[in-house]
Amino acid sequence: MERHLAISWAPRLQRDLLGNRYVDLTGTERYDHAMKRAALITVIVLLAAALGATVWATTRHGRPAVTRDEVVAVMPARVETAVFGAGCFWRVEAVFRKVPGVVATASGFTGGTTDRPTYRDVSLGGTGHAEVVRVTYDPVKVTYPQLLATFFDAHDATKPHDDGPHQSLIFCADDAQRDAAAKAIAENPGAVTRVRPLTTFWRAEDYHQQYLEKHGRACLIK
Repeated sequence: MERHLAISWAPRLQRDLLGNRYVDLTGTERYDHAMKRAALITVIVLLAAALGATVWATTRHGRPAVTRDEVVAVMPARVETAVFGAGCFWRVEAVFRKVPGVVATASGFTGGTTDRPTYRDVSLGGTGHAEVVRVTYDPVKVTYPQLLATFFDAHDATKPHDDGPHQSLIFCADDAQRDAAAKAIAENPGAVTRVRPLTTFWRAEDYHQQYLEKHGRACLIK
């Protein structure tokens, strides 16, 4: 009897219908494999849940992902981004959040040389950064030229600037944006707006995101 039990629990080498040899696992081994699969599935589920805390948007040039508090509307399958500097970013962001087709906005800094600048760093000067708003939008519902029109309506682009954080700037990601920006500037006589290539966008501290919505007040931009 003991010999029979020992044989019944041992792996058996068998052949499938094609003649390939394989090992018929014992009950204990099948259980171990099942537990390993269950553990792997659990890990995958937990990772997916962690990633779910951030709404990922596919954007060009490796731009930062869009976080939940930036989102205005349902994120479409394809989005594009625009970056504008129009003075104090608190109210500029509020203006763009109301534009149909804009799905997310974020206040931040770009154009300088300092990595991970803080609001204080930029305000004190020396970083080369300007206060800007990153606009994530659905190109099917709103076009880049339409966003440029909103940009010029939102601030006085004829006001001279001193190279500080509050400037009239358009940061372009490609030739198409640059050409559209140049055309829009030409259509706004007296505008001192400058066009610059888009570099790294640094998101401002959470306190500055959706400032008008959170605090009910914001700086004037005209």
